[in-house]
Amino acid sequence: MFTVQLDTIRLWVPVGLYRQEAVLKNEITVHIAVRVPGVSPGSLPFIDYAQIYEVVRACCTEQTGLLEELLAAMHSGITALYPGTLVNVSVSKLYPPLGGNVAAATVSWNDF
Repeated sequence: MFTVQLDTIRLWVPVGLYRQEAVLKNEITVHIAVRVPGVSPGSLPFIDYAQIYEVVRACCTEQTGLLEELLAAMHSGITALYPGTLVNVSVSKLYPPLGGNVAAATVSWNDF
């Protein structure tokens, strides 16, 4: 199977349930892999990782309460752009405001 992936995309995003998170924003990282099943090495498709990045970036412009909403939007955007592909995506909020020393809170979806 053919896979294109982008690792450790870093963005500042207005995500979170607390009011100040919309203003101050949170740093997130995104890991995303797009797989095209059933192709041979002689006929590899073109998956534009710049377009994948743009889908991720566009999903991060609006205020969102939950990481799960970001995750779902990214997955939907990629599968709409490249129908028939399988997508693994994880979104991590770095140093979430939990009152303790937590490096990241992460949600993931794996099609493969």
